[in-house]
Amino acid sequence: MVKTLDIILGPMFSGKTSKLLEIVNNFKSINQKDNSGLIFILKPDIDRRYEESDEISHIISHDKIKHECYLVNDIMRFQDYILSSCRTEENLRKKDILILIDEGQFLKDLRKFCETLFKSIDKDKNIKIVVSGLDGDFERNPIGEILTLIPISDSVVKLKGKCDFCSNQSIFSKRICDGKEQVLIGGNNIYKPVCRLHYWIFKIIVYRYTYNICQYNIDSIVITWW
Repeated sequence: MVKTLDIILGPMFSGKTSKLLEIVNNFKSINQKDNSGLIFILKPDIDRRYEESDEISHIISHDKIKHECYLVNDIMRFQDYILSSCRTEENLRKKDILILIDEGQFLKDLRKFCETLFKSIDKDKNIKIVVSGLDGDFERNPIGEILTLIPISDSVVKLKGKCDFCSNQSIFSKRICDGKEQVLIGGNNIYKPVCRLHYWIFKIIVYRYTYNICQYNIDSIVITWW
């Protein structure tokens, strides 16, 4: 049987969650006739953006498309739940298992989770794990353990968005507020998708602003590069 691990990387606002939603919809479409599929969708419990209720959790794209999911703090404990669920009488005959992990950079033991699951899951089942997340923080440094999955993955895709200040593709997430901590959950009020040029322009502007060399309004930056 087939066991695969696919990684979806990219900056904020590049469509990573939308890609997960597309994958789950395709999986449901393929398996709906004989009900042969089993789906587990999870995300870290620190990410509550866009949620309207504390009772039900979702993976939610920035354009507010969503799907119910599990909130997870300890991914290895959740693995026990997956294994027990797969072995219930109701699910024993289901041969296709899809596991989607959103915001994987915030979860510990990601590689251990994937490797252990591949070894522990019943041999007569197909299992597809898809992990999405940031490939770098606001300083373009690795964040979490998601990059450690690359050597054991079947595929790696880096998505791009659109720079907030020009027509180029965005490849980085730039923080536009104070704060040096690596993990700071937020949306477009805290981060902007930027191209390589505007990443460095922001570096210069923030440096000058920090040392009172100039003042600026983040929403009115218009720069022409010759």
